[in-house]
Amino acid sequence: MKLLLGVVGLVVLIGYLITVAIAGYEGISYEFGKGWAIGAIVLALGRFAFPLGVGAFLGAWKVWGWHWFPALVLGVPGVLLFIPGILMTIVRVFRKKE
Repeated sequence: MKLLLGVVGLVVLIGYLITVAIAGYEGISYEFGKGWAIGAIVLALGRFAFPLGVGAFLGAWKVWGWHWFPALVLGVPGVLLFIPGILMTIVRVFRKKE
């Protein structure tokens, strides 16, 4: 059972990553041109995937016609955890000053 769940999880992850890569390429290509899109793919292969995430947001939002929030979740899913973390850090900084 654990093996089956692991295989299903791996297939879902690979599908998600392919979807993000396609949306990223289409979004950057739509906004900035094919040269920049290819550059973002090359950067993602070098483990710098932020431009591809932004491109995935743009691709899902502007090219595929998604609402901006699901497009944001597709392109940069860590934002859902990143923003509250930053807000809590800011709150801690101001609490220490008092």
